[in-house]
Amino acid sequence: MKQTCLLLVAFFACLTAGAQTRYLDEVFSDVTVTSNIQYGTNITVITALQGLAPAPQPLALDLYEPTGDTETDRPLLLMFHTGNFLPVYLNGGAQGTKTDSAIVEMCTRYAKMGYVVASVDYRVGWNALAATQEERTLQLIQAAYRGVQDSRTAVRFFRKSVAEDNNPYGIDDTKIGLGGDGTGGYITLASAGISSYNDIILDDAGVPIPKFWYDPGTGSQIPMVVESIHGNPDATNDAYAPAEVGGFQLCMANHVDYASDFDFQFNLGGALGDLNWMDEGDVPMVSFHCPHDPFAPYETAVLIVPTTNEPVVEVSGAYDIHSEINGYATNNNAVFADADIEDAASESNNGWDGLFPVFNSYVDGVATEPFDSSPWQWYSEAAVQAYDDANGTNILATQLTLNPTMGEAEAMFWIDQIVDYNSPRMGLALGILSEGQINSNGVRYIDEVFADVEVTSGVAYGNNITVIPALQGFPPGPEDLLCDIYEPAGDTETDRPLILYFHTGNFLPQYVNGSAVGTRTDSCAVALCTEFAKKGYVVASCDYRLGWNALAATQDERTLQLIQAAYRGVQDSRTAVRFFRKSVADESNPWGVSSDKIAMFGEGTGGYITLASAGISNYNDIILDDTGVPISKFWYDPGTGTQIPMVIESIHGDPNATIDA
Repeated sequence: MKQTCLLLVAFFACLTAGAQTRYLDEVFSDVTVTSNIQYGTNITVITALQGLAPAPQPLALDLYEPTGDTETDRPLLLMFHTGNFLPVYLNGGAQGTKTDSAIVEMCTRYAKMGYVVASVDYRVGWNALAATQEERTLQLIQAAYRGVQDSRTAVRFFRKSVAEDNNPYGIDDTKIGLGGDGTGGYITLASAGISSYNDIILDDAGVPIPKFWYDPGTGSQIPMVVESIHGNPDATNDAYAPAEVGGFQLCMANHVDYASDFDFQFNLGGALGDLNWMDEGDVPMVSFHCPHDPFAPYETAVLIVPTTNEPVVEVSGAYDIHSEINGYATNNNAVFADADIEDAASESNNGWDGLFPVFNSYVDGVATEPFDSSPWQWYSEAAVQAYDDANGTNILATQLTLNPTMGEAEAMFWIDQIVDYNSPRMGLALGILSEGQINSNGVRYIDEVFADVEVTSGVAYGNNITVIPALQGFPPGPEDLLCDIYEPAGDTETDRPLILYFHTGNFLPQYVNGSAVGTRTDSCAVALCTEFAKKGYVVASCDYRLGWNALAATQDERTLQLIQAAYRGVQDSRTAVRFFRKSVADESNPWGVSSDKIAMFGEGTGGYITLASAGISNYNDIILDDTGVPISKFWYDPGTGTQIPMVIESIHGDPNATIDA
């Protein structure tokens, strides 16, 4: 019996092991992380906040690789963290590094899927406290411009490593994606949209975009970023401030002989400086955005920086970005939009594939936590409190006021959805997954590959003696043992694995047991049996004999009663196994089952039955230990002064219920 009645967890684990798809599922169990790889050097202005001149800054990333992988041409994903272009804590928040919890989690997951993933730091620094909106816009646009330069420098660093360093990271530099969280999403969106310097400051008709020009006090308008001063968008030229303001360097050329292009972009709560930055033919994009986001607008509005709550510049969020994409003659997202991937987000995104509205904490269409616009983020409260204690700040209390439900559990719920939605689309965009792999209608026994289930109710799988009448003062009597059989509707297979499901109930009838459950039609039983039948199994939800005196006066008596009830449950579970085997051998297999692929699944009390049925090999196995010594708790004195077993084969039958007793 141990060999044929498998424990369900092992049964499913064996089926799952070979059914995963690289780049869609986590096919590696561990990840190797190499920290602080320098991908370039460029000029930071963060020193200016301390009254010093801009200075060179090493640019670093952490690299995540699947442990034990032998592939050498793997797709590359570059991830960019949030932080409002200011250092963590100085930005008024608890996040802003390449080791932010959400970034580490997503890098780890994608590395387990088979990607090489880099969590990339970038230059930060701007004056969020500038007196005027124009000055704040100037500062922020220049900060974002440096972020774009750094993102493209990272792309070229990896291309250079392939060409000149014998590809030490084992990547395919024709398959590169960028992903950004919050501020990092501003970087990846801009890097995906901007094709040249003029793309930043001029609209599609070549007319200056006014919000990106300003009067420096000369009475004339100049761009907020100037290529000869700040460098080109790729950071492949040296550039310097005018001599009259110091002549210091503001951009250093990095990896100049390599291309900065990439193939896919996704962002979490990002926004685009201007829709003119986008064009038909840009890379495919996926966006996750809370429609109620009070800082980064879902549509087009003035950005509010959380650090100061001051208005800065008009930007466009995910809704308007994807409206623009879907307005092109050729949809930039056609590579996955045409694949008809089915998921819940598609029901609320206007049919704009790639847009995922994040409706967290919504009741009747209204956000109950209006300031929680990044529910996938979380952080260590202890670490933030330690910073507050050391610096006299109040960051933790402020952040928890904005997002009182912040925590790993909430974040993981959303990261699960983000990864599930993004992975097939990124795989299609990078050319590493096919529509067939994604829309294969699932893998039988892993996914729900059938839409409907047929249920045959009240099938008698045996008959045995119940003691329930004894609770009413009558002698024990025969009872039909019934099950409901769930089959995948329309299935043509005839040798399907069989699951026998046993419900809970404390070995007493429903309600008599003090609860609302205890039958083969319990809600949980029906839901699980239906789900497994949709996956291709035949599932039998089995009733079994009940009855014992839970109110017996002594523990010995209660133990005696319960052990005998459990023994009857084991007998019934094994009777059910034999019923189906007999139906295969004697009745032309009416249920289309494989008699050598049978699993038992028990909930609550049913779990006691299935565990015992899986473990007990014969009658003596119940009452004697492995050395043949009686197990004392299963013996009792019936009043004769001697110990006898609580179940006796000649009285209660053998464990299989194959003898009369």
